[in-house]
Amino acid sequence: MFRQTLSGSARNWYDKDPTEIHGIKQKPNKGIQEFIDRFKAESAHIKGVPLVLRISTFMHGHGHPKLAKKLNENIPKIVDEMWKRVRAFIGGETATDTTKAIRSP
Repeated sequence: MFRQTLSGSARNWYDKDPTEIHGIKQKPNKGIQEFIDRFKAESAHIKGVPLVLRISTFMHGHGHPKLAKKLNENIPKIVDEMWKRVRAFIGGETATDTTKAIRSP
């Protein structure tokens, strides 16, 4: 928990164990874009995380059923492919309902 309170160079000073990526989860009532930004920022400081673990952790941490279904139909093999598909999903969702942000149920 202490590591999560650090930021900037203090956070970089702490080398993180790759399994700590599992602790990055979408917070209740927060939008998917906010989670993506936080996931990218927090996971960037965790060294030695295999790509497959990074993808798996994001897929299980976002908490959005429609996005989970979409990603599980054809599991991405690389992180950039996952982000591209997530951006396309967000674009499609916001185009169908521009009055609210995409949030976890």
